[in-house]
Amino acid sequence: MQLKERLPKSPIASLSSLFIQNPSHISSPNASRAPLLAHDSIEFHIRQQCKSGKIGLGDALSYFEKLIKLKPLPSTDAFNHVLGSVLKLSRDSSVIPLYRKMNYEGVKPNLHTLTILLSFYCHSRRIDLGFCVFGDILKRGLEPDHAAVGRLLGGLCAQGKALEAVQVFDKILERGGFQADVFTYGMLINGLCSIGERSSALKLYRKMEERNCEGDLLIYGTIIGSLCKDKLVGEGIDFFLEMVSKGITPDVVVYGSLVSGLCSLGRLKEAVKFFDEMVGRGIAADLVMYNTLINGFCREGMWKEATRIFDRMVGEGISPDEITFTTFITCLCKKGMIEKAHEIFALMKQKEKVPTLFTYNSLMDGLCRAGKLDEAAKLFRSIVDQGIQVNVISYNTMISGYSKCWKIDEAFQLFREMQFLGCKPNARTYNTLIGALCRVGRVRAAKKMFDEVYQARIKC
Repeated sequence: MQLKERLPKSPIASLSSLFIQNPSHISSPNASRAPLLAHDSIEFHIRQQCKSGKIGLGDALSYFEKLIKLKPLPSTDAFNHVLGSVLKLSRDSSVIPLYRKMNYEGVKPNLHTLTILLSFYCHSRRIDLGFCVFGDILKRGLEPDHAAVGRLLGGLCAQGKALEAVQVFDKILERGGFQADVFTYGMLINGLCSIGERSSALKLYRKMEERNCEGDLLIYGTIIGSLCKDKLVGEGIDFFLEMVSKGITPDVVVYGSLVSGLCSLGRLKEAVKFFDEMVGRGIAADLVMYNTLINGFCREGMWKEATRIFDRMVGEGISPDEITFTTFITCLCKKGMIEKAHEIFALMKQKEKVPTLFTYNSLMDGLCRAGKLDEAAKLFRSIVDQGIQVNVISYNTMISGYSKCWKIDEAFQLFREMQFLGCKPNARTYNTLIGALCRVGRVRAAKKMFDEVYQARIKC
């Protein structure tokens, strides 16, 4: 089945009516044009102004009116410059009435004109109309170029329809005449990876190689990032080595994917090795990279190593952010180093970094683990006083803290408060309270709560 036979019909009567409403007015490409100096000067001026990117929407619309009044009509290229500017400046349907007026006045659209229209529909998430325009390109006997094909496939990928985009892409290749480039493949591979279709992305990559199209840094980076995200770091490293063997120099994004993937698996020595290799290549590490390493060491409880990375980061002139401080606070609290966590918290405020709710929750958890419930409760209330909306994790932390210290009444007081304020308890909330009731011998109350949870279909 040919591609144009598969294209959906337009919801309006026919887009062709927009393209050739007045056939008698369409200028023949061989028609002679009067060599008017003023005419050509206006057209040249408008082209240059549109290319400069310094005009506003009002200017672009005004230029269109000037062009449409010129006799003989200017070239289609001049109108394309104006239409392109209008599309960039408005991103709404302003381009459609201008396009209709062009056709009514006899300006014959070319591939660039139709690609502008295709861009508008795809950006507006009207991919159905985008298909109509693409079909019209084929009906007119025009050969779609990389821009037109890229707009259509990009529109599909932007809507999470990368698999459909690959099918359309294959049909375009089947009909012949179109040679895909690395940019087109990269867009599709990125679209597939973004919806979790890693295997399809790898399959397309191998097809790309079979078609003698070499991958670039962007494609390798996308695949490596997807593999490492799915904890397939070994395969990610294989692609990394393949990339380097082809003379492609990795960037901070590629190294960041490998370091992050290795840290998530606790393979910190290898992560540091890649980090050092990156620095050896003269590639500067960014804040994200340092935070990844710090988090990796903190998760493994390696406080001293994390501190060394932190000192190195500061020595490179990179200021820690909220994530850096929160990572340290979380690590210290889990290790029971509450005083040190307080010091980091104070330093965070001193550096004018605003603590997030996650920061507060981590510190509260540390205080509760240390049995410092009064301090934890004070911190909890200070969050509310600052206008920060606490969540179920905040309440669960405090309820768990009270329950472990046999303060059941205080725990249930918070339980009622969270329900009153519209914060829905979860399975952990109920598990904590039921367990606390059982520990103090209030088995009947625990069973009653369990029955309520069962009836509410909450999985404990």
